Amino acid sequence: MSYDAGGVALSDVQVGANAPCPLIGNVDRKHTSLIEILDSMQRQMDGFYDDFHGSDIGAAWTLNDTSSAGAPTHAPVDGTHVVLCTLATNDEAEVCGYDFNDVLEFDIDNGPVMVARFATSAITTNEGVVIGLGAAWNDTLDSSAAHAWVRLVANMTPVVETDDGTNDNDDTATGVTMVAATHKWIKIDCTDSADIKFYMGDDGLAWTRVASSTTFDMSNYTDGLQPMFAVVKASGATQPTITVDKVMVYEGN
Repeated sequence: MSYDAGGVALSDVQVGANAPCPLIGNVDRKHTSLIEILDSMQRQMDGFYDDFHGSDIGAAWTLNDTSSAGAPTHAPVDGTHVVLCTLATNDEAEVCGYDFNDVLEFDIDNGPVMVARFATSAITTNEGVVIGLGAAWNDTLDSSAAHAWVRLVANMTPVVETDDGTNDNDDTATGVTMVAATHKWIKIDCTDSADIKFYMGDDGLAWTRVASSTTFDMSNYTDGLQPMFAVVKASGATQPTITVDKVMVYEGN
């Protein structure tokens, strides 16, 4: 299901003490006011949510496939609620992924928060994946005008990065090691553009802040961002993959 400006499906919201609410996790109603709960849910429902249901990707997404001779595969897998990008066996540089066709819908001044669930193949030499928020698409990922995202570069230990055109924080360790074909949740919190925060978790409810000793300052960027994800390789006949089964973006401010 894809909800552009519709947010989380109301049918997904459970009622009852400590019921898991989408994006905000387990809500302890004894310590959280109803106004705070409703405000959080309303802000989320004004955003975007896609669980990649069915065999066609939502209209918001646009494919970016850069390959000279090979033919990477890229499509939602019907019945599994995932979109899968797999590079080809050709020994060449390839990039395959999706974004919003450079419609920078989420203004950083409105504090976008992105939550996503993804998995990868065993990333090794000359391979990588990226998932997060960025400005206009650039096949050379590090040349993106602005971004806040999670990357795997030549191994299974994700790093986090931000760039606002002035402040550039590259390859900051998270202390996390991913396992091939095992999903991990990420949350990128841009509610304070001078202090972007990254979180990771296993279930979308319990979050651990990563790279907390680094200040990720994007205050010099004042335009919009779009969700994006991609798998890349510089060369070789290997076929790295990224599998994404949930992307949610809402305005935190």
